[in-house]
Amino acid sequence: MIYPQLERETKSLQVAEDIGDGYKFLQAQEEYGHVITGAAGIIIKKYFEDQETAHGNDIPMNWIGPKVRRWARLQLPTGEIACCAWKEKQTAPQDVRRAHYVKLSLENRIEFAEVEFYFHAKINEETQHLALISLISRPDEDLFSESFHTVWSVTELGDDGLQVVNAKSILSVVAVIPHNHHVEETDKRFFIWENIGSDVGLLSDAAGAVDSDE
Repeated sequence: MIYPQLERETKSLQVAEDIGDGYKFLQAQEEYGHVITGAAGIIIKKYFEDQETAHGNDIPMNWIGPKVRRWARLQLPTGEIACCAWKEKQTAPQDVRRAHYVKLSLENRIEFAEVEFYFHAKINEETQHLALISLISRPDEDLFSESFHTVWSVTELGDDGLQVVNAKSILSVVAVIPHNHHVEETDKRFFIWENIGSDVGLLSDAAGAVDSDE
């Protein structure tokens, strides 16, 4: 089972940066910036290029991408702490918190994602507070309907779901739990469970978003 550990922050951490609106980047942080490689690096580089060109700024021909200093955790206004895959995948299995799956609002629609890491970006001389995420698929519509809008059955999109988002678009930490509703052995599915600091909820609040897609 993949589940989040709820962690309420009641004291100041040794390494933290307030990014406003009740959000804070928390330790660990990389000491030096470096260019991210692979699929993640391609997505980050494109984000910077799109943002800079949108402001009328030129991109150098041989530019290989920005140097990024990764942050490991994000404290939300609710007090929850969202971790990231970057650090959790370096941790021994018995110590992993599995708190790097989140609910977020993108373009006025609820989405769910795995957080790869958090970082700052200086774009058009302004600092942006960002997260690299890997989106989770939209739910299986048949199962969602048959379960009266209670079971949000999804698959992970991997590199195809990579996206840079505003860190403040993250709303809460969620659990991502394996289930075997589908009989295909290669069909690895999960369902999303919200139970963070409130009564158990199974995402009925997202029903409208799914129905509007049909």
